[in-house]
Amino acid sequence: APPVAVISYNFWRDRFNLDRLVNGKLVNLNGTVFTIVGVAQREFFGERVQSPPDFWLPLARQPEVMQRQSLLPQRDHYWLNLIGRLKPGITREQAQATLNTQLHQFYTAQAGPQLSPERLKEIHQAHIELKSGARGISWMRFVYSEPLHLL
Repeated sequence: APPVAVISYNFWRDRFNLDRLVNGKLVNLNGTVFTIVGVAQREFFGERVQSPPDFWLPLARQPEVMQRQSLLPQRDHYWLNLIGRLKPGITREQAQATLNTQLHQFYTAQAGPQLSPERLKEIHQAHIELKSGARGISWMRFVYSEPLHLL
């Protein structure tokens, strides 16, 4: 598929002067030309609290834009935050338990038939922790929230 991008309202205002005909225009990101296919609403800033992005791009374009090896096939490199919504009637604890069961099954299947006791222990210690995304994702909150609680 051709490279496409959704741009932020602020980028649309600053770079395209709120041009209503912006869809279909081109923008160059690190040497890859993207076709603009939409503008996010003014109130939408994405999930990042401190640094709202100017663009939203398909994940498949990561190697081109970041100008590095693709992170998509790397099973041991964690660079994405997944955001979802709980089904009605399902608690965060129930969803977390289900996801952790699936995670352990996935890791066990990936390990194959020669699963060592050490690897089995690692698999059972691995876990997914679900947190509220109501206030967005903040690196500073992640790093400093525990020390602040201690003060």
